[in-house]
Amino acid sequence: MTSHELSPSPRQYAEQVLRESEEVLRDAAGIAFPEHPGLSPIEAFPKPTELRSESPDIPELTDDRKAALLEKASELGFGLNENFTLSEQGFYEANVILEGGQPHKILAEARMVIEDKSANPKTIILSASPHREITNPAEIASAERLFGKAGKTEYEVAEDVARSLPGFTALEEPQILNASYDIDNQFAISQEPTGQFQVVGHIDSTPVILMKIDRKNLEDGKYSNQPGTADVIKIVDGITKADGDDSHPIVHVTSGTYRPSRTVAAALAGLSAERTVGIATYGNSLLNEIKGDNAPAPVGQLPGELHVMAQNAIKLQEALENK
Repeated sequence: MTSHELSPSPRQYAEQVLRESEEVLRDAAGIAFPEHPGLSPIEAFPKPTELRSESPDIPELTDDRKAALLEKASELGFGLNENFTLSEQGFYEANVILEGGQPHKILAEARMVIEDKSANPKTIILSASPHREITNPAEIASAERLFGKAGKTEYEVAEDVARSLPGFTALEEPQILNASYDIDNQFAISQEPTGQFQVVGHIDSTPVILMKIDRKNLEDGKYSNQPGTADVIKIVDGITKADGDDSHPIVHVTSGTYRPSRTVAAALAGLSAERTVGIATYGNSLLNEIKGDNAPAPVGQLPGELHVMAQNAIKLQEALENK
């Protein structure tokens, strides 16, 4: 029997995640701003930028407060060196979603999944934005070092990640799937072959699928209608159910840096999915191996992560109250 068969119901899991998250958020706000008791976490911690590594820090934080904040966040998996894999959580034959991001991070996600031999994923879905251009010099250098070139967009980088994986066999032409979602209609799914989902190859018998993270670009350089983590999980839930799969787990794969917020988002998506939804994360050790350095946990990204976590916690609380 696998561990997810023993897990609580989606509602029980969501309630547990919400309790743990709210407790950590309250403690974190108190650590960062002891002179402002009762400060809301969503007000205490700044909203991150699209590229998380460029997110604002909190200038008032002393080294002691940063260390205490990191220790508190580690209770939810932030900054840990170890991977938290699919198989050790009992997620077998899952529909696996890899999260877009910087080249080395997507590669770390992919490697953790394919090196977990007993997990045997049903599908591997690389979700990435064709709208986010790769312009940061460090990100360009990372892609060139890993793949010999730098794609123009995150989506192109995700395809390079797929093609670099051991055992990957590319199709002569990508296979466009009869699956899509509508960014103007609350991400409603259909079976239109829009190109938002396409199979680019296989690893053994597992199809490797590219998923476009679409959005509406605005005139001021900002954007809207982009699906978040919970939305992406719900979209994958919908398209796999439309294809006859309503029972295999859905597992979102990300960095341990984002485990706190992504866990809340997964719990939110699980309330409507009516099947097992989970999170798997790579640790700092695997990322450093890929990057070829020995960098510590990215504590500078913690304020932004706590902000996103607080946003997701509010959504989860509302969903539980309305369900």
